[in-house]
Amino acid sequence: MTLVQKKDVEALGTELIPTEPYYSEAQFERERELVFRRAWLFAGREQEIPNEGDFLVKDWDIVDASILITRGKDDKIRAFHNVCAHRSAKVVWEERGNAKGFNCRYHGWRYGLNGAALSIPDSEGFFHLDQKNCGLTPVHVAVWNTMIFINLAPEPEQTLLEFLGPIAPKILEHSMQGFDSYFTIGGEVTVNWKCLIDNFQETYHLASVHHLSVADRSVAEANPRGRPISFEFFGLHRLMGVWGNPHRKPDLVEGIAIRNGGVISQGAVQQTAEAKLIRDPNWQLDVHGIFPTLLLDIAPTFFFIHEFFPLAADRTRWHSTIWFPQAKNAGQRFSQEYSVAAFRDTVAEDLAVLRTQQKGMRSGAKKYFDFQLSETMCRHSYKTLNDYMASAPARAAE
Repeated sequence: MTLVQKKDVEALGTELIPTEPYYSEAQFERERELVFRRAWLFAGREQEIPNEGDFLVKDWDIVDASILITRGKDDKIRAFHNVCAHRSAKVVWEERGNAKGFNCRYHGWRYGLNGAALSIPDSEGFFHLDQKNCGLTPVHVAVWNTMIFINLAPEPEQTLLEFLGPIAPKILEHSMQGFDSYFTIGGEVTVNWKCLIDNFQETYHLASVHHLSVADRSVAEANPRGRPISFEFFGLHRLMGVWGNPHRKPDLVEGIAIRNGGVISQGAVQQTAEAKLIRDPNWQLDVHGIFPTLLLDIAPTFFFIHEFFPLAADRTRWHSTIWFPQAKNAGQRFSQEYSVAAFRDTVAEDLAVLRTQQKGMRSGAKKYFDFQLSETMCRHSYKTLNDYMASAPARAAE
C-alpha cells in the first residue's frame, strides 16, 4: 500500500501558519484586489446552458460583480457584467433560465443574447444616446474541457490554458464527457472562504468528523487516519489522490443502490477502463485544487465541483454540484439520489464544526495552525495565495 510520507511534502515547508490571514479584514481587501480581479474564475459547465437562450448568473460579491453567461443564437458562450447601460441596475435577477433577450426592470431597456442593446424606450428623449454603444459590458470568457471560466481583468495576464498550466493534462486523464446530470446543494456559512476550502481538501478530519457516516470509505485499520495516496503540485494548483478502503462493506440500503445503479464509489476502485487513471490499487478519487476557489473531485462514475464565493472576511457562500451520467433506469436514479443524500449529510457534519472556527480564530486563543501531513493541500493554498498576491502588477497593487 502506498501512502504519502513526510519526505514527500517537506519541500513545501513545515513551519506554523498564522491564523490572522483567515479572519483579517485587511487581508480580505488585499485578496479582493490582488486575486479576484485578476485570476480566472470558474463559472459553470457548458452542460448547464446547452441550448440557445440558456443563461447563468454568477455573483462574485467580493468584487461587487454579477456576471451573466449566455449561449447565443450562434451557439457561442459569452459573458457580460449583469449591469444595465442606462443607470447600472441589475438586468437579470434569476440564477438561470432560458430567454430570447433580457429586459432591465428599471426602465425597460432590452438586450439580446449577444449583449447588444435591442430597444431603448423613448430613445428620442436622450441628448447623447448612441444605441450601438449601449450594450452590456463584456467579460473575458474561456471554455475548456466543458468548463466555463471568466476573468474580470480589463486584459487577462494569461490565457486560461496558461493559467491552468500543467494541471490541465492531469484533469484530462479523467473523462468529463457524458456527465450531464447534476444535483446542487449549497448555502452560506460564517467562516472565511479559505477555511471552507481547506475543509474539503484534507483527509485528516475524516476519521473524527465523519466517523458515523463516510469515514470507512477512506479509513481502515491499514490507514486509520485516511492518509492520502499522493500529492502533486502545479504552480498555483494542486492534486491529491484519495485512498479507498478495499475491504469496506456497504450497509443494506447503500448495497441496494450499488447493485441497482453502480454509480457509487464504495472504496477502492478496481483498475477498469472506466477509471482512466489509477494511482494505486486502492485509489478512490482525485481532488484537484484550482486556484483560487475551485475544487474538482473526480471519481470514475461521478465527480463533484465545489465553488466558493467570498462574501466577507468571515462569511462565504458555497455551491457543491454532483455530476453523473444520465440515469438509464430507476435503479440508477435511486443510486444517484442516495449519493446526493449521503453527500448532503456529510457536508452537514462539516458545517457543524466550521461554524465554530471563525469565532475561535478571532478570539486570539491560538495564533497559528500546525498543518499535518494530510493537510498539505491547505499549506500549498496558503503559500500560493501569498505568492500570487505578491506577483500582482503594480497597477493592481495601487
